Amino acid sequence: MFTDIVGYTALMGKDEQKAFELLNQNRQIQKPIIEQYNGKWIKELGDGIMASFSTVLDAVTAAIKIQEACNAAKNFKLRIGIHLGEVIFENDDVFGDGVNIASRIQAIANPGSVYISQSVYNNIANKKGIATHFVKTEHLKNVKEPVRIYEVRIKQTVDTATIASPRTPPGSNQKLKKSILFVAGAIIILLVGGYFVYNSSLMTASHEKSKSKIKSIVVLYFNNMTGDPTQEYFSDGITEEITSRLAKIKGLYVPGRTSAFFYKGKAVSAIQIAQELKVDALVEGSLRKSGDLVKISAQFIDGKTGYHLWSMDTAKQFKDIFEAQDDIALAVAKKVEADISPETIAKINERGTDNVEAYDNFLRGSFFHYTKYFNTRLYEDFERSKKYFEAAIKLDPGYADAYAGLSDLYDSYSTEKDATDKFPDIFQLREQLARKALALNSNSTTANRAMAWAMLKQQKGRADSSLFFARKAYYLAPSDPVSCHTLSFILSAYGLNSLALPIGQEAVRTDPFEPVQYALLGNQYAMLGKYAEAKQALHKSFDLTNDKFDNDWMALFWLTYFGDFRTVEERLETRPEPKYDRWKSFLHASKGEFSKIDASSRRDTTLMLYVDLLTDRSKVSKDILNHLEEGIDKGTPDRIFKYDFLKTAYYFDAYRNNADFEKILAKAKKVKDANLMKYENFDVSN
Repeated sequence: MFTDIVGYTALMGKDEQKAFELLNQNRQIQKPIIEQYNGKWIKELGDGIMASFSTVLDAVTAAIKIQEACNAAKNFKLRIGIHLGEVIFENDDVFGDGVNIASRIQAIANPGSVYISQSVYNNIANKKGIATHFVKTEHLKNVKEPVRIYEVRIKQTVDTATIASPRTPPGSNQKLKKSILFVAGAIIILLVGGYFVYNSSLMTASHEKSKSKIKSIVVLYFNNMTGDPTQEYFSDGITEEITSRLAKIKGLYVPGRTSAFFYKGKAVSAIQIAQELKVDALVEGSLRKSGDLVKISAQFIDGKTGYHLWSMDTAKQFKDIFEAQDDIALAVAKKVEADISPETIAKINERGTDNVEAYDNFLRGSFFHYTKYFNTRLYEDFERSKKYFEAAIKLDPGYADAYAGLSDLYDSYSTEKDATDKFPDIFQLREQLARKALALNSNSTTANRAMAWAMLKQQKGRADSSLFFARKAYYLAPSDPVSCHTLSFILSAYGLNSLALPIGQEAVRTDPFEPVQYALLGNQYAMLGKYAEAKQALHKSFDLTNDKFDNDWMALFWLTYFGDFRTVEERLETRPEPKYDRWKSFLHASKGEFSKIDASSRRDTTLMLYVDLLTDRSKVSKDILNHLEEGIDKGTPDRIFKYDFLKTAYYFDAYRNNADFEKILAKAKKVKDANLMKYENFDVSN
């Protein structure tokens, strides 16, 4: 038998003293009843209690008495689940399938109820004084066969003294009048009650109808209730994990991390968030990690009304944290009536490791990469992230996502000016780690994304590989904005902007507060000659960035190209890092200030190609023509070697009637057409 206090985690977050008093009251109610019916109090699991009994009748009777006592107390409710099965006792603990099934049954029980399995029902079906009814057949996690679930009816205390006898004794007119009034009042109550039941059923039907329309949901930041800021990585990690699991559900739109975390710590109503993110519903919650115990509370909120439609509380040992994540993700999937086929459940429940220590280090590594280093660009944050990813790999050498995470970290660091000084083989290392991740799990979204990025920056012949892995990541998680961004970016990098644009638009829709999505979209609009749309997207990107944001180079390029020098200068003033010298030099060249170009930028061959074009736009340079042809032959990703840019950029106005340039333009078009022929009708599910 498992018991659990309903709403305890939420109460713990609001009033710890009251929560502890409730926990003590729960013990005082349950322990003597369990002992009275020959039960064994095995242990407490947070606010839950596990007990065993010698007979089914004792277990069910004890559960009924416990619920009756709680109902009489009126200040809290329990869920109780009971299963009959073989168990193993060891060191005052108990193990076995029977334990797992009982805990799963308890988790789905209604507040104030006792749920039992078929095996328990078979033993008490004919017992006098115990009434039951069938609830449903449930597929319980990690249980091979479905389990038929029954509910034990809990008797309510009734005061029978006021109920009139069928025969009225002589001289009892006053009692008769009272009885008549009682009956009349009862009829009125029934009529009024019937009206409200009827309307309630209409409201329920209306809610059920609206529930089926939930096609989008955002997972907001799970509040860290530990009071310890060093546990923020864990809150972030749980939020992202549940988000990524839901993003695997076909047809369910789930906004990305940046947009969900945009509201972190802000007093914004659920209705406003739903309107701004264009979602039907929200999931919010809190967690408390104390030692090896993790308590998670989650609420499901209607985006139109702000009403809490459903909530769940779970308390798990840290070693069982994966089960808690599975439970929440599957519960949400059921609430939105998503496709929860066996394949979908397998996707949701997919985990990269069973080693919780490795998982904990992976969460820490991800936190210091994406939350810290990605924004601060401090080497110490890079080092911390690297240390945790390496620790995760050491604890579980088969952890694909840890290898992919480390590959992504090196990819982020590769843009630093001293990257090859600190790590001479950084590009090979990044690819090796991505390959290792794929070898361990070819269906890992993060592994496929890591490989796509590793292939992108290689030389000619890797375009097919890069696009293949980007497509695979997109297929595995079509609602994931990072997968959308990866595929859109790589298509654009290979000159396929007409294909990239709709996926770039989808990336913005799935993560509307992520600045890099707008920068990429602006780049695609500009490459296609849609300059008004491009400028709007690029300025939106800048509006969303903070002073530490690092991925604004596409916006810096195009706004300089459009002559919006003031905006670029203002942005570069907040970018003192040496790696921004390239964009400062590009700005100087665009303004004709060639003497201000720094020495390090002159070693950048692609930048100097732009500088040479800007130096004298009135004549044709043979060196530039040779450089362009060489870049096209190598498959260099920069936009200057792509047909769309060569055809429309004003940099090449003097080249328009040049025969050699026309040949280069034809060669670039041939490359684009060949790629279009291969990819314009591709099916991502293939």
